[in-house]
Amino acid sequence: FIDEPTWPETYNKQPLMADWGRKAVYLHRLTVDGSSFTQAPEEFVRVSQVSDLDLDASGQMFLSAWDGAGFKGDETKGYVVRVVPQGWTYSVAPDFENANLESLLGLLASDSAKVRGFSQVELLSRENAADAVAGLKLLIADEAKSLECRVAALYTASQIEKDPAFTLAYADDPALREF
Repeated sequence: FIDEPTWPETYNKQPLMADWGRKAVYLHRLTVDGSSFTQAPEEFVRVSQVSDLDLDASGQMFLSAWDGAGFKGDETKGYVVRVVPQGWTYSVAPDFENANLESLLGLLASDSAKVRGFSQVELLSRENAADAVAGLKLLIADEAKSLECRVAALYTASQIEKDPAFTLAYADDPALREF
């Protein structure tokens, strides 16, 4: 799923699927259809025996491929491909490990899913993770923040608190209820 501000709108907020047999990555455009979705798959990029894809915190996409390795694999075969949109400009990802608590909380409000995710991981890995809960609660309650930010804060705080009552306290908020 691409959720990165460095990607053009036509590709952003869309799911992707690596199809090894068809030698391509497909973008599956979703359209709301009542309580479900319909999809219109389209070829995104052709890659022989593509096995997986991921994006980094700078917005670069990397595709791995087993080209020629067969079904059992072969450590001497395969490759990685870097994919970026036309006109894309590299920007250095934040230094999550050395960021202070205030900076990490600010990064949860990023438009980048990867930046939010790495911020969550860093907050959760710190010995003083409990110190983040007050700031996370402010983000959760801030209706001016994006839903993505509020949910990331909710999930992070819930993992620190480890108490179902914490999450249930937000069930009355219509924006957060399903999360």
